Amino acid sequence: MTGEIFFRLLMGHLVGDYVLQGKLMATEKGQGYTIQGWFWCLLHCIIYTASICLFLWNFSWLLAVGIFASHFFVDKFNLTTLWLKYTGGRTFEDALRELNEQKKPFSIAFACLVYAVVDNTFHFLLMWLVLWGLGIINA
Repeated sequence: MTGEIFFRLLMGHLVGDYVLQGKLMATEKGQGYTIQGWFWCLLHCIIYTASICLFLWNFSWLLAVGIFASHFFVDKFNLTTLWLKYTGGRTFEDALRELNEQKKPFSIAFACLVYAVVDNTFHFLLMWLVLWGLGIINA
């Protein structure tokens, strides 16, 4: 991936996944299979996809569908949490169960960091696959 494309993806990702995602959207998008959960996740993924496409300055329908689908898969089905549970990684549930009250704040903070890194890694791996699959970048 060239430096310029990576930088554009990074900026689009940061704007779409952090700057333009409020607390309500972030908390509601993964709330099971309710209408509200689907609505907030779909809205977030549309905004995210638009941000990526704007920063890449590429409005191909195939790119948009690929970015949307990859982001939706990770966010709606809580792939990050499932992966951390499957691999025995640090989860929020584990951090909240910390018995040592002095270690609990650190455990929660570290679980947040691990979650963010794994989540962002999944998003970038899937975006790389989409761009590679469309021939925008070389492997």
